Parts: sequence; C-alpha cells; structure tokens
Amino acid sequence: MTIYEAKEKSEADLMRLPNVVGVGLGTKAGQEVITVLVTKKVPLTQLQPHEIVPPVIEGYMTDVITIGQPPTP
Repeated sequence: MTIYEAKEKSEADLMRLPNVVGVGLGTKAGQEVITVLVTKKVPLTQLQPHEIVPPVIEGYMTDVITIGQPPTP
C-alpha cells in the first residue's frame, strides 16, 4: 500500500478524532509521514484510547502538527 492509499484509507477516521482539522502527507527526518493537523495538542493522559492518533498507520509513521484554529471562510 502506498502512503497516499494509507492516508486516503484512514482520513475519515482521523478526522473524527478530537481537535483534528486536517490530514496530509509530509516528511519528517527524511521519511514520508502521514501528517495529522490539530488545533492543539492534548496530553495522552487526557485522551481516551480511541481518541489517540496512532503512531503508525499501514506501516507509515504519523506526525501530529499543531496549526491552531483554521480560519472560517
């Protein structure tokens, strides 16, 4: 499975998680990653297990990036 296919397959589930406002592709330390854009990062201790962004999706690492609240059109 390509990273694009992994992103497409998981995007709807990721978008249902608290504070998630976007999902994309990027690089981190020279590796392709699935980026998860959030309004703010929350300590893992304040999240339920089903609310946590998985560290790996279909063999690809994830990278959670804080972008704040996106502007409303």
